[in-house]
Amino acid sequence: MKSLLYKPKKKDSHPRSYWQSYSDMMAALLLMFILVMASILLRSSKMYEEKLQAQKEAQIEINNQLEKLREQEAKLSIQEKQLEEQNTIMKEQQEKIDNIIGVKAQIIEELSLAFEKSDMSVMVDQSTGSIILNSNILFDFGKSELKPEGKAFLDYFLPTYFNVLLSDEISPYISEIIIEGHTDTAGNYMSNLKLSQERALSVVTYCFNESNYSSIANIETLRNIITANGRSWNDLIYDENGFENSEASRRVEFKFRLKDDEMIDAMMEILNSESSGIK
Repeated sequence: MKSLLYKPKKKDSHPRSYWQSYSDMMAALLLMFILVMASILLRSSKMYEEKLQAQKEAQIEINNQLEKLREQEAKLSIQEKQLEEQNTIMKEQQEKIDNIIGVKAQIIEELSLAFEKSDMSVMVDQSTGSIILNSNILFDFGKSELKPEGKAFLDYFLPTYFNVLLSDEISPYISEIIIEGHTDTAGNYMSNLKLSQERALSVVTYCFNESNYSSIANIETLRNIITANGRSWNDLIYDENGFENSEASRRVEFKFRLKDDEMIDAMMEILNSESSGIK
């Protein structure tokens, strides 16, 4: 009976269950490690790509800056060349200005000396070289015909004046000799314009009077450069109190212009503006 009731003992399954759990745990840890490493590698790869892209963009920016720098250097080189050319031109123009200024000073000096030697009380403007003749010397009030005393005065004045300006040394520099008539404000503007023009023309006409040919040098040259202008009351003369000086305003002016005067005036403005701009 005992043998029939005897049952063999079962083997213990606990060790097998333990190692299976341990293997599962290690597998899970390995999977987690793989995932972590993959994540790290992915992040590193992304960071590397971003860094590489940033380096490419930085290099592009550097290349752009270098290109701009090269363009600026090229422009600077062109500007330096232009500046050198302008400096050369300015130097030449300055020499020309100095020469013309010297000629004008010479003319003014020679006119002053010539009239000092004469008995005429004629004043030469020391800055412009113009000479002002009071209309009372040449004309009766409101008239444009030269009176005898005026003609007698011009007989002495004209040869002295023209023999300086039309001399062989000075005439090559003269572009124009201007006879200007001026009035005061008595009467209306147009009648004064007509009067001033007619007075200037009377003086010019007398310059070419046949009796004066022998006393005026280079009469043919004079025909080409002399002009008569009427100014009405556009250029009045005022006294020390700021009031119109009617007698002084009624006048005839003798002026001259040198060749390239307009160019020189413009150049002087440029030189003055550039000098004032230098700090």
